[in-house]
Amino acid sequence: MKTKSARIIAMIILSVALIGGLLYMSSRKQDAKSPSRASASDSNMSISKRNDVAQGSNRVGGVLPPIHQPLKESLPILRRMADSGHPMAACRLAAEYQFCAVAISRANRLDDIASADKTGLQENKHTKFKLLDPALPDDAIHCDGIDSPSSLTIVQAWRRAAELGNVKAMTNYAVGNGLFAKDTLSNIDELKTYKVNAEKYARRAAELGDGGALLSLAAAYAPQTHELMPSLLTQAVEIDVQESLSLYLLAKDRIPGDADNDALRKFVEGKIAATAEYASPEQVSNAKAAAISRGATWKTSRFPNEREIPALARGRVLDLELNECE
Repeated sequence: MKTKSARIIAMIILSVALIGGLLYMSSRKQDAKSPSRASASDSNMSISKRNDVAQGSNRVGGVLPPIHQPLKESLPILRRMADSGHPMAACRLAAEYQFCAVAISRANRLDDIASADKTGLQENKHTKFKLLDPALPDDAIHCDGIDSPSSLTIVQAWRRAAELGNVKAMTNYAVGNGLFAKDTLSNIDELKTYKVNAEKYARRAAELGDGGALLSLAAAYAPQTHELMPSLLTQAVEIDVQESLSLYLLAKDRIPGDADNDALRKFVEGKIAATAEYASPEQVSNAKAAAISRGATWKTSRFPNEREIPALARGRVLDLELNECE
């Protein structure tokens, strides 16, 4: 009996040992797998974090300084935001440069007039400036403490904003508003760059819904626009009757039918009639087809008001206001 009992006890001990061994080996295998799962989890987490960082670097945020803030206070902010790739900040920076260059030029011109004045008003320049240029005192305050930006600085700032994708900046750059005639010789290299880029940016802005770009480009392609004092955009493109007619037809279809747009609508209708005189029947047919096709794919156009019609007739738009970049 003792021998039999001893055998039973030995078998029990052996079974327990075997079970314990199996459990131990199983736990070792699970432990061996755990680092792998942890590593995968960590790897996924790091990838997620890297994606967040990458996305964050592409999302350039920030609130632009108020329009009424003096430029000497907002300039460092705008420069920093523009350098980081903020399209609206880059556009606003270019607009500020151009605004203050013009304001300082006006102030210098009126200062010369006041200095030459012999009637005693020289002693009260502020009053005289207010009479001759009512907006100048406020504009001068906005630009106080800022050196007049060079024309090269201005056009490069517009080009940078256009490159970053700001639609208003694309239009303003494309029509040549940042290039001043008085500085033509000092901007030869930038003019060469402009000639390469102008048509591209005008077309892109038109595709993205800028009615000013659409009408400026239509005018630039039109033969009649090349006859007298053509804009820079007009000089940067080749005459293309069919393309001009197509863009004018697209504009006609998109201009709102309310009374506020009567003058602009009549202007476009007149341009269609004038341009069609240069076109063959085939060109007219092709222009209509292209207008329909673009109407289905180009973004809805937002048109300037009637005060810009004289500029639009020459293939350009008026200078951008500081609040129009947003």
